[in-house]
Amino acid sequence: MGILHALSNHLLSIKSFYIGYLNFTDLDVEVPGYGQITVDIVYGGAFYAIVPAGQYGLDIRESKVSDLREAAGATTDILKKQLKLSHPDTEGVSHLFGTIMTDGNDENLEEITDTICVFAECEVDRSPCGSGTSSRIALQYFKNKVKVNQSRTFRGPSGDVFIAKVVKEVNCGKYRAVVTEVKGQGYFCGNSTFTLEENDVTGRGFLLQ
Repeated sequence: MGILHALSNHLLSIKSFYIGYLNFTDLDVEVPGYGQITVDIVYGGAFYAIVPAGQYGLDIRESKVSDLREAAGATTDILKKQLKLSHPDTEGVSHLFGTIMTDGNDENLEEITDTICVFAECEVDRSPCGSGTSSRIALQYFKNKVKVNQSRTFRGPSGDVFIAKVVKEVNCGKYRAVVTEVKGQGYFCGNSTFTLEENDVTGRGFLLQ
């Protein structure tokens, strides 16, 4: 995942922490209840299957979130059973984290493209998802839809947008990879104060062996 810093009301990813690469492209899979679906498997901080919602007969802007979530979850479940993923450097992330559905708009770069990320235990990200956006812009680069430093705007289910671009091409193990930059907007919403009372012995720390 990327480390985020607030800069001028924007969140700017430390680009060296986002390494995107393509693991499988145009992979056909039979998803129970939906038939044959073609997906791309991309790493952008986590492994995702990326697929246009139209393949399921769904519309990412008009269909119910519950229907999109169900289709994405079914896709993740079947792919987890069939795929063996391996990250070149970090074994702990060598599994499919979720499925990202898109509006299929990979051609018109001037338009905002909609996306919904269904991850972990079929949770829905309200935003375009940081690692998911990194994965999407990496995929568009590898499919020759965008060039280095060409920005694209991605919109999540809540209407929040991230702007992403490929910064440069690198290698990640045996894979061609890219470093990506993802920007979003955040707001300060509160703070917390922690105290340690003089007689709080446990609060100073303890060790169980």
